[in-house]
Amino acid sequence: MERVGNSSLEVELSTMVARSARVELNVRRCQSRLLRSTIVWRRKEEGAGLSMVRHLWAQMDTAVWDYIFLRGEYPADCEIEVSKLDQMKREFEYWYSVDLRVSGRDLIGNHLTMFLYNHAAIFPEEEMLKSIFANGFIKINEEKMSKSTGNFLTIEDAIAEYSADAVRLSMCDAGDSLEDANFKVETANSAIMRFHSLIDSANKYFTQKSVDMREGPCDQFADRIFFSQLNEFIKKTDDAYSKMLFRQVAKNACYDMESAFGDYRVNCGSTLMHKSLVEMFFETTSILMSPITPHVCEQVWEIIGKSGSVTNARFPAINSNEIDCESLRSWNYIQSLVEDIRSKIVKEGASRAKKAGTTGIVQPQNILIYVADDYLDWQKQSLAELANIHASTGTLPEGAQFAKLLSQNAQLKKEVKKVMSFFSEIVRPNFEMHGVEALDTKLKFNELKALQEHSEFVRTLVNVPKICVHSVFDASVADVGKQKGLAIPTMPTFALVW
Repeated sequence: MERVGNSSLEVELSTMVARSARVELNVRRCQSRLLRSTIVWRRKEEGAGLSMVRHLWAQMDTAVWDYIFLRGEYPADCEIEVSKLDQMKREFEYWYSVDLRVSGRDLIGNHLTMFLYNHAAIFPEEEMLKSIFANGFIKINEEKMSKSTGNFLTIEDAIAEYSADAVRLSMCDAGDSLEDANFKVETANSAIMRFHSLIDSANKYFTQKSVDMREGPCDQFADRIFFSQLNEFIKKTDDAYSKMLFRQVAKNACYDMESAFGDYRVNCGSTLMHKSLVEMFFETTSILMSPITPHVCEQVWEIIGKSGSVTNARFPAINSNEIDCESLRSWNYIQSLVEDIRSKIVKEGASRAKKAGTTGIVQPQNILIYVADDYLDWQKQSLAELANIHASTGTLPEGAQFAKLLSQNAQLKKEVKKVMSFFSEIVRPNFEMHGVEALDTKLKFNELKALQEHSEFVRTLVNVPKICVHSVFDASVADVGKQKGLAIPTMPTFALVW
């Protein structure tokens, strides 16, 4: 912000802003408290009455405040001890500059704006505040809080009803930044159940020791996935905390981490979970969530046998080298495929059982998975053309517009029908889900290798006797159910054999 000029109007405005700032700063409790102690001491020493009090207050003029706030010279005629003013100065410099000011969004246009002006007018640039965080209003169950309608809840009542930790987690989940925070009773109730489940699980693994765990080498595919996920959650949670995105903190450190632990338990199956990773899960969850749910985390910390308080534990080290990106990509890829296979088995298996006059679901005897470990030439050309269009326009063309462009391409116009089908049925939906990454012809990992190496893992998850993984470029492999030609990179197809 530019400094004020020399015109009388600018000087007057500057004086008004500076004066209002000094009024705001003068009421700081630290200065008032210290000044009162000085007045009391002087009154006892000298037996001064009200006139002495007024005299000392009068000493707090511009020169004194400049000494405290702007490192000015100690006023020669000041009757307040320099040690008292130095104590005020130390306390002020301890807190300034302000790292964060939190307020409501309704004050952006007035109070917070003047807050900036005041600091710009009085303080040097290094004392300027670093950030302001503004929040919205509070809703309950998507409705505005109102005493007249009965949709009203105080913090005290909420804590009595749901517990402090459940309220804190629900408030984190209620929303960030300028959006209205929506406190959901359903979220608070589910938080209570989530806490009980976490504590019960910790007791089963560490107190009762009723769940067997594996020790020794920790190198199975499921181990690598879960270890990488935990480290990824640590990194994401640290980033979310630094940006005050508490809903994202709850998502990473609570909801997603709990879901990943459940997946790890299922993925291990009969081989059991590894003890070190189970311990890491409970320890990491306790530390990451302790600023939000300290009471529950303290209890879990004690159950897993940790000494001291979880609030004194160091934040887990962030090491990107511990995140096996290839294993995570493989897992996300396999997880999506497994969900599709399970869904199809349930649908077709139930239909077959119904036709056979039985209940339940008929399981297939074999699953053939077709993997496109590369794009066909015409697909690569199509994606390259679309990538060029996106680079120049920032979006994908409409169908008719793309068809017109294809007619001008000597190579692709021979494959217009296939290209348009590829564009509308695969590329566009993939683009809407993954963005510009969907136009990349470079494969992020070896899909065929991932599925062939972990075919037994997939077979266990979908519970079928046999799984066969084939490349679509293998001419010797039969095309069952006409699925072979539909596979593209990142989107394998499969056929159920009954």
